[in-house]
Amino acid sequence: MLINNGELELTPNNSYIVSYPNDILDGVYIDNDDNYAFISAHMEGYPELLDALDDECVGSVTFELIQPSEEPTCYIIEAIGKLMVKELEDMLEDEPTT
Repeated sequence: MLINNGELELTPNNSYIVSYPNDILDGVYIDNDDNYAFISAHMEGYPELLDALDDECVGSVTFELIQPSEEPTCYIIEAIGKLMVKELEDMLEDEPTT
């Protein structure tokens, strides 16, 4: 399955669905050689993505503990931080000026 305008391919070898006790970290983690990506479970279209990943036989991993310094959790937390900053920037840009 190709995402990001065909720049990244999700395969069973480089992707897995992650679940944590706190669902804010849930999503799809992609580890692609020198780079990584994270698709949050809270993004629009996520249920359809899960269906497609099921067809691709992408596995899932459930973490019982959140260990922020261990992989892939540290990368997921970093990605979520970047998403939050982007959303905030978009909100501020959309604010009417007075």
